[in-house]
Amino acid sequence: MTLPRTPSAPSWWGERTGFFRVAPEAPKPPPLTDTRIIFFDFDRSDIRPEFRAIVSAHGEMLADMPNARVRLEGHADERGSREYNIGLGERRANAVRNFLEAEGVADSQIATLSYGEERPAMAGADEEAWAANRRVEILIRNP
Repeated sequence: MTLPRTPSAPSWWGERTGFFRVAPEAPKPPPLTDTRIIFFDFDRSDIRPEFRAIVSAHGEMLADMPNARVRLEGHADERGSREYNIGLGERRANAVRNFLEAEGVADSQIATLSYGEERPAMAGADEEAWAANRRVEILIRNP
């Protein structure tokens, strides 16, 4: 018996031969821990609801890896004084730190650093650039 070579095999073909087409699996979404940047609203340091699951996933992963270390780098847009933006970046990094600690990550695993407006992710003086620069970057090192 020859097997049909076309994808349009008759419906009875699988029943007679035991071969059935298997639908390809849908691609799996990337894990939440692939996202390593948490964005913030203007002049705010509270974690936005859409980023809480991402921070929580990082927390669960880090709690399961006690030898891993994380550095949280806080950033701000260019609006405001240099000193104010350093403080705002620090408050943002500490907001993520507190969330991670609530997830069971040890204080000794976490370091925070604020760059304020000194290291923008996007140059420009418009809302798109400002929004991209209001962030905390999560940098994980696993020895």
